[in-house]
Amino acid sequence: SEFDPNFGVIQAEALLHLGRKEECKENIKACLSDVENYAPVYQAMSKLDASEYYAEMGETEEAERLFHEVMKDSTRAFFYPIRHQFDYEALRGLPDFEETIQHAEMLLSLDLSQVEEGL
Repeated sequence: SEFDPNFGVIQAEALLHLGRKEECKENIKACLSDVENYAPVYQAMSKLDASEYYAEMGETEEAERLFHEVMKDSTRAFFYPIRHQFDYEALRGLPDFEETIQHAEMLLSLDLSQVEEGL
């Protein structure tokens, strides 16, 4: 059977909306571990979703940790599709959200200029 990287994320979201926070957290950990093992290409997206759920639960520290991990490790290919459609509302509440996003944008534009120079 084909591994679905979105399944654990959807499950975590359902648990979050049911108010089952501890189960949600356990589910997120399992989901991130599975994605790492079976579909590493989806890691950044799964971590971003997980970060959003932690932020919604008020687990700011864990939300920040994952958010920064995603931003630090991600490539242009990841930022490009999300830069204009950042709909992770809870993450906007993180203390240095704007700063982190600006840093990511800066890296993206540097990356783009290097690509253009290489043409």
